[in-house]
Formats: sequence, C-alpha cells, structure tokens
Amino acid sequence: MDLKYFFFLFLRNWYWLVLGLMIGYSIAWLKLRYATNIYQVGGSILLENNAKSSISEEIITEKLGLQQESNVDDQIQVLKSTTLMRRVVDSLNLNITYYTVGRVKTSEMYSPNCPLILTSAEPQALAYGTSLRVRALNDYDFILVKGENDTLTCHYDTPFVQNQIQYTLSRRAEAVPGTEFLIRLNYPEGTAAEYSGKLVIQPVPGANVLNLSMRDPVAEKCMDVFYTLVSEFDRSQIEIKNESGRKTLEFIDERLGFITKELYDVERDVEGYKRSRDLPVAIESKATEYLNKVSTADEQLMELDLRLSMLNAIEKQLNDPNGRYRALPLSSELLASSAASEIIKLHNELVRERNELVVTASPSNPAVKSLDKKLEELRAPMLDNFVVIRREINERRSRVAQRLAPINRKIDAIPTYERELLQILRQQQIKEQLFLFLLQKREETALSVAAQVSNTRILNPPVGQGLVSPDRRRTFTLYLFMGFLIPGIIAFLFDYFNNRVYDESDIRRHTNAPFLGGIMQSLGGKSIVVNRSSRSAIAEMFRMLRTNLQYLAKGENKKVILVSSSVSGEGKSFITINLGISISLSGQKTLLLGLDIRKPKLSRYLTGKQAERGVTNFLVGQASLDELIQPLPDHPLVDYLDCGPIPPNPAELLMSDATRDLFIELRNRYQYIIVDTAPIGLVTDALLLNQHIDQTIIVTRFGMSRTPFLRMIQDIYSNKKLPQVGVVLNGLKTRAGYGYGYGYGYNSSYGYGYGYGYGSEYFDKEPRRGWNWRSIKKLFRLK
Repeated sequence: MDLKYFFFLFLRNWYWLVLGLMIGYSIAWLKLRYATNIYQVGGSILLENNAKSSISEEIITEKLGLQQESNVDDQIQVLKSTTLMRRVVDSLNLNITYYTVGRVKTSEMYSPNCPLILTSAEPQALAYGTSLRVRALNDYDFILVKGENDTLTCHYDTPFVQNQIQYTLSRRAEAVPGTEFLIRLNYPEGTAAEYSGKLVIQPVPGANVLNLSMRDPVAEKCMDVFYTLVSEFDRSQIEIKNESGRKTLEFIDERLGFITKELYDVERDVEGYKRSRDLPVAIESKATEYLNKVSTADEQLMELDLRLSMLNAIEKQLNDPNGRYRALPLSSELLASSAASEIIKLHNELVRERNELVVTASPSNPAVKSLDKKLEELRAPMLDNFVVIRREINERRSRVAQRLAPINRKIDAIPTYERELLQILRQQQIKEQLFLFLLQKREETALSVAAQVSNTRILNPPVGQGLVSPDRRRTFTLYLFMGFLIPGIIAFLFDYFNNRVYDESDIRRHTNAPFLGGIMQSLGGKSIVVNRSSRSAIAEMFRMLRTNLQYLAKGENKKVILVSSSVSGEGKSFITINLGISISLSGQKTLLLGLDIRKPKLSRYLTGKQAERGVTNFLVGQASLDELIQPLPDHPLVDYLDCGPIPPNPAELLMSDATRDLFIELRNRYQYIIVDTAPIGLVTDALLLNQHIDQTIIVTRFGMSRTPFLRMIQDIYSNKKLPQVGVVLNGLKTRAGYGYGYGYGYNSSYGYGYGYGYGSEYFDKEPRRGWNWRSIKKLFRLK
C-alpha cells in the first residue's frame, strides 16, 4: 500500500472526509464555547541575603540563637505548604466561591466583582461543603432556589435558614434581576490544598530569585493570592524568628523582677548595717579591697547560676502538660550549647506549626498527631542534653568555688564587724552585676526582635500571562485531525476487509491466470456497444481483449472460447456478445452460442425476447442446426444460437454425445465460437465443456465479484480444469478514485436452488423491493 493507494482511497471517500472535518470543527467549536478558560499569572520574588544586614544585628541574632540564613529549597517548601496557603485562604475568603449560572455554562466570578456577598454562615462546621443558589429579584430581595419548583423569597442582610444553617446574604452592587448565582462554601483545608497545587515555583539558577506562577479561571484572584502569599510568608518568617526572642524576653523580665527586689533589699541591709554599727571608713575601705579580689569569681558564679535558672525554667515547661506546646526561651550564650540550641529551635518550629494547625483542626487530626509524636520524640534527647549541660555547669561552679576558698578563709579571719559588712557588700555587688547583665541581655534581645525585617521582596509584580487553556489552535487542530483520521481509518478498514474485486491488482494478488483486460461500464444501457463504426473507449477495450486472446493463443487455431463468471450479473453474456462482434469485424465468421441452459438470456439481450427453440432442441434430436441458428441483424458475420427450452437434466445433456457432435459441426461451419455458459461459481456446467473448448474467459465485475472466487479461478487455472484460462474485469467505472471503471446497463439475477439430483437448480428470482442494505450502500457509494 503506497501513497497512491491512500490518495485514491481518500478521493473515493471525499464526502465522508468532508463530513468528518465538519463534525470535528463543530465539536471543537462547542468544546471551546463552553470550556472554562484558564489564565496564568506570574511574577518573581527575591530572597535577600542576610549577610547584607548590619553587623550589630547579625551578632545579636547569632548570640540569641535566631539563625537568619535561609535555604532556597526550604523556602520553596514553605511557600507551597498548605499551612501558609491556609492563611491566604482565610485572608481572602477563597473558600467561598461565586458563580453566574447560564443556560449551558456556569462561570466563576471573583468575590469582589460579585454583586452579592455571603457575610455569615453559622455554624461554620456544618456550612462547609454546602452551596446556595439564588436569583436576583430587586434592590431589597432575592429568591433562594431550593429545588426545581421550590423557592423562597428572602431579604438582603436578613438571616435565613436552610438545612439547619443560618446564612446572611448582602448586596454589594446592583444585580440584573433574574440573574442566578451559585455560592459554594468549600472546606478551607481543601481550598488551601487546591491552591498549593496550582502554585508553581521555579528557582532561578545562581540567584536567590523564585519565579511564581499560578493558573486559575479568574486572573485577578491569582494576583491577589500572589501578593497575600508573599505578605503572609514575610509575616510567618518574622514570627518564627521572633518567637524564641519573645520567650527569652519573658524569662529575662521575670528574672529582672526578682533581682530588682533582691538588690533593693541588700542595699537597704548595707545602709542599715552601717548606721547600726557606726563603722569607721577604714573598715569599709578594707572590705572593698576584699570585694575586688572576689568580684571576678562572683561574676562567674552569678552567670552559672543564671544558666541553671534558665535550664530549670525550660525543664519545668517541658514537664508541664500545659506548657509542652509553647515555645521555649532560647539564648545560645546562656545555654552555651549549640546542640541544645538547635534542638530548641526545631522544637519551637514544630510548636508553631502545631499551633497554626489546631486553629482549624482538632487534636485528633492525623496531622496534629504526627506533630505531637515528633515533639514527644524531641523531648527525651532534649532532657538528656540538659543533664549534660547541668553537669558541666556544676563542675565549673565547683572549680570557681575552689578558687574562692582561700579568700573566704581570709575573710573568716577578719574581725566580726568587718566580715559581716564584707558579706553584705559582696551580695550587693553580685546583685548589681547580675542586674546589669540581665539589662544588657534584655536590650540585646529586644533589639534583635525589633531588628527582624522581611527578607523577601517582590522583584516582578504579578502580571497576566494570557490564556493557557483551552488552547484554541491545538483544539481545532486535534479535532480536525480526528475528523479526517476517523473516516479515513473507517474507509481503510472497509477497503482492507472488503473482499470484492476493484482493479487488476486484486486479481493478480489471488490468481496467476493471465489478465486479459478491463471493460468499461456501459452507461447507455445497451447490450451491443461494438460495431464497425464505433470508436468509443469501450469498443476499443473489446478490440484490446480480442488482441490479447490472439496473443494468448500463440498463433494456434483456437476457435472455441468459453465465457463464464462466478455468479449472475457479472456481464458474461455482455462480454460474449460484444467480443463475438469484435472478432467478426476482423473478417471472421463468428457464432454466439448460448449454453447457459439453466437460465438462458442470450436471445433476450439480442432481440428483446426469449428464444422458443435452441440448442436443447438439437441435443434431444428435435431440430437441426440450420433450423435453429439465427443471423444477428446489422452484423453479417455474426450468428447466434440460444439455449431454447430449459431441460430437466442440463448436466447430463451437456455430457452427452450430442454435445460433442454439436461442437464438431460448429467448428466446421464457423471460424470462432463464443460460448456463453452458466456461472462456474454456482454450477459445474462450464467445467463439463472443457473437452470441447480451446480458450476460457472468466468474467469478474468491479465491486461485485469477491476474492474467494479468484481463488477458485486459481484452482481451475493451476489444475487445468479449463484450457487457457484468462480473466476479464468488467464494469470499470469512470469516477474519481478508480481511474477507469466498469459495468453495463442491464441488470439480471441468477437463482439456484436444490433439485434434479445435481445439488442446485437454476431459476429466476423476484426483484427485491423497497430499501435494503445494497440500495443504501449504492446510495452512499459504500463498498
């Protein structure tokens, strides 16, 4: 099968291809007409490098454990998280969607553009997953559509109840009366997951830039989501950074409260002791000398005690069931352990995620349980780390105490008044140093919290990037292609599985018998198309057939030519008549012999009526050949002899000696004898004449003969059941796709039944009436 085959195949079925293209175009137009348009909005953000921050901020943040360096991949996951998108959904009320209801298509409207707004739905837990269908009535009322014939007139800003849920609908702008709106209340978690899935983030290689894009039926909504997402992202990042700082401030403020009171008490004790004892200045100077010697050690002890206090506060909160889900205070300088700081950072991040989740989810929610499990898994290693830190602090405290021991012994050796004053002044100095240390840490922490700024900047604002779905060009191309392809495939399958004969190639594929030529269809309805003056194409085809028969005879004297076919209606009698006339035009005396004795038609085609006497009369001895042979008018070299009455035993009659005598006599009288016999695909009459004939023409007809019959021809040819078999293709049609074609202008049918002991019977069938599959196929030119 080459391109030429497909070209003519499609050419023959051009009307189906055109119809398919029209249907494909119509489907594409309808699909685009009622499809939901999807638009894309895109922009980019810059994650600024914190190395550009001030040195003091960086130092303070590092000391307080507020790590600012961010990983781009981590930030992408945060931006796509449903937790962050849930904040966007709550901020923009994205879980409430508005639609205008049309006759065929329902289109989404962005809530700011909708003239109606749902202001409340209580209780919310029941309202999620419900929808309202309303019809605008006037400036004060609307119609609630409950069912096909169930409506309720309601007022704007007045609560109404449906399915145990109280709704309130407000009018924001004028709505065209009769316009229907559909309002859906979706679950916020599902809406957040939906928009997280729509969000596409692509990092720019070599830069801290993220390209964000989103697709949605409402482009304006995507722009608002973009801005709100960036804003909520900034806010969440600052909250994460400040959460530990706030807890540290709370701890320092609490300690400052205690130290302030203790410092006030010890200063009052110093003043009271001096007044009550009336100590000289020399004693106070000597005490100050001792204080200078122990101040460094006391400062170290004070710092270690502060660390123990923070450690105890963290452990107390961890062991408190009510405090497990609160952020822990964190100061890397106070803890002096990077491992503990990292664990506390992770703990605080998990606590933040859990606290955001429990706003909309119950503690039994699988996501909440998963975070609880992670927090519980962190608790044990955190407490183990605190044991190590406490042991290290106690060891350092012991070493400092050992250094203080010699000084304390000297202090114990001085007089009582001096020793007592020294101890009071020492406590005062320790409290002052601790107070100043806490004030310093408080200012640093407060400065760090205040210094936290957004590290995200919108580099390119969101802009609409046009319609992305449906793709009009692609849709039309696809459906037009399918409109062409499907009829083409159907035509190919019909042609591939069709077992009818259409051209010479079909014949050559199934038989090796010589192909003698093709004969065009006779459009005029004439049985005789060849005469001495005819120059038509069909006449030339018969002349070509005559030439090919002579070539097949290879110069031998082949007088008797048998013409048969597979079934009735393939044109064997038409071929017999015109081939005989064509031979006679070359000066050869020719006889047209009708031996289709089961259903004779030769004389009917020649004279318009059936012969009453013929060959069968000669075979049974009722008449001589001179009495039976008739001349063909206008053709002096052509005679014809039809069958005559139909005998009850046609096969036996053809096998009789009288048949042999008939051919012997005719060979002496005529130069060519063209024998019209019964179809060999139905009866064996033609095969019974094999000893009397010289050449065989088997007629096939365009679009009627079937390929299984060609295999029968091959069997006859290969086994030499008939001499010098050749094939003619009759009924070639001169219409598009075939080049040349066939047929003739009469219609007849053979009927074969069972009887006479021969396995079949020859009889006429009544013509079919009304519409049937064959007439439908003819109307639509199906094969």
